[in-house]
Amino acid sequence: MERTMTLLVTSLCAASLLGTLVAWLIWQQRGSGPDDTLGIAFGGLYLGIAAGLLGFFLSWFLVPRYLFPAYLRPVQIADGLVVLGWGIAGLMALSRQPQELNYDGHRPVLEVEVRADTTLLKGKAIQDAVEILYVGGQDFDYPTSAEVRKEGAFEVLPWATVPFEVKEWAVRVFLPDRPTWFSLALPKRPTQSTDWSGWIKPTPREDNTTPDGITLRYRFRLVPFSEM
Repeated sequence: MERTMTLLVTSLCAASLLGTLVAWLIWQQRGSGPDDTLGIAFGGLYLGIAAGLLGFFLSWFLVPRYLFPAYLRPVQIADGLVVLGWGIAGLMALSRQPQELNYDGHRPVLEVEVRADTTLLKGKAIQDAVEILYVGGQDFDYPTSAEVRKEGAFEVLPWATVPFEVKEWAVRVFLPDRPTWFSLALPKRPTQSTDWSGWIKPTPREDNTTPDGITLRYRFRLVPFSEM
């Protein structure tokens, strides 16, 4: 019985590893158009399944012939490591899933202020030169009553949104021809309103810039529906 269960787990591990590897290699290809992209997607799926089945049956027939019984324990240890690896990968995937923000009687509001040096605005008013987007999930437009203000050589643009889904807390700020990214240090699902953060600089990220002269602060609020 022990050998049979070990063989089953080993065959399933081999199937999952080989199938995932083949599918991943195919999905790395780039299509020249929508049809090619769709073909690559389905090709990776079907060939991954075929490779997984092949890995299962090869393991089922070869492992007991060449590895049992002399290497039963090492095989079980290898199986355990593979299962542990898949478990960690599954938990990481779950952690990246969007978190819905539902609060009884309250609406979540993310408030942001962008402070930019006037030299970055190309002679425009900040409300005309800067665009702010919540890029961490899905959101609704939310009007803010705060007004643009000046702080010495800087202009400050207030902005707010209602996030109802969070993959990560992040805001993208578009200066003239210069996108910047700001990662916000908030829990995946905040349970209470927060104070204003300090002024933070842009987060280094591919395809985004980190110019001097622009900072951002933020806060999360739970606003009763009666105040909307």
